Amino acid sequence: MTNLEAKILAFNDWTKPYTFFKTIAEKLPEDELALFQEIWEKASDREIWRIHDLILACKITQTFVRDTYGLDDNAIARIVRAISYDWK
Repeated sequence: MTNLEAKILAFNDWTKPYTFFKTIAEKLPEDELALFQEIWEKASDREIWRIHDLILACKITQTFVRDTYGLDDNAIARIVRAISYDWK
């Protein structure tokens, strides 16, 4: 997952957080793209994000991704940050 994490960590355009998924997805080989899509879909689960406490939803998502996929904490934080913009 080093390449996937590197691509995630390279994203810095937080003035346009809505471009995060597309920017990362465009740079990944097919096998990593499938994994990234899976992580994104599960981390964006409506059941998590419909909680009215954004901080709690972020913590739940971060724990889920870390425990399920074992990504670097900084990469997870960027995924959670991008998803949280969609749910604000």
